[in-house]
Amino acid sequence: CLDAGYTGDGAIFVDGNDLTLTLGCGGCLTADLTVTGKEGHAARGTGVSAIDKGFLVKHAIDAFKREREAEHPDCRVNLGIFHSGVHAAVVPGSAYMSLNIVYEVAEAEQAEADGHGWGGKPVRDRFEQVIRAAEAEDEWLGEHPSALVWVKDLIPFDQPDADPWAQRLAGVFREVLGEEPVFSRMMAWSDSAFAKALAGIPTVLFGPATGGEAHGPAEHIEIEQMVRCTQVLAAFLGQVLAGR
Repeated sequence: CLDAGYTGDGAIFVDGNDLTLTLGCGGCLTADLTVTGKEGHAARGTGVSAIDKGFLVKHAIDAFKREREAEHPDCRVNLGIFHSGVHAAVVPGSAYMSLNIVYEVAEAEQAEADGHGWGGKPVRDRFEQVIRAAEAEDEWLGEHPSALVWVKDLIPFDQPDADPWAQRLAGVFREVLGEEPVFSRMMAWSDSAFAKALAGIPTVLFGPATGGEAHGPAEHIEIEQMVRCTQVLAAFLGQVLAGR
């Protein structure tokens, strides 16, 4: 819709937590690395284990993670996939890893100021530097560096608490629930970022999900929270559509 030129006065995404008014999210990079070894017969001791070489690359990822999380404590680095091998009798010829890297709005601002567009290029550059430096210290990896593919760069966004669209929703929140709303930001990514960062549409995340439970076996929504969220959204939409 955004690519087709559609726009709006504001947007509300229900991808929110604990009925907070969330006005920003972090960016997220996904990188895939394939480490090449050389298949061989395990009993003969031939080949080059891609698992062994993969662990060298994994140690470099760990070093990047320590550096990054020391400088940006809320920007997590997560290696989510590491698999290799086809059989116990075969020296593995390849290893595959996939990881996510969270980054901040300030880093996207710096990338844009440097002429690279709104996104995580400075983070990508530093990651590649760390990986290639580690590989250069190993004879095999120096000649056969891992294949690195940047799968996606999910952009972040942020807007002030004083944003009129957010304040309008906050007013309805007070009227309906009789409580003071909480404004927040989250480092996890949401596709709400596209509306604000690409189209300039004032955007709020407001939903009933239970914070801290996403992507886990206990992820859930409490019925009471869902009802309260629906009450606020119904009243808000009623006011907007009535032109109030």
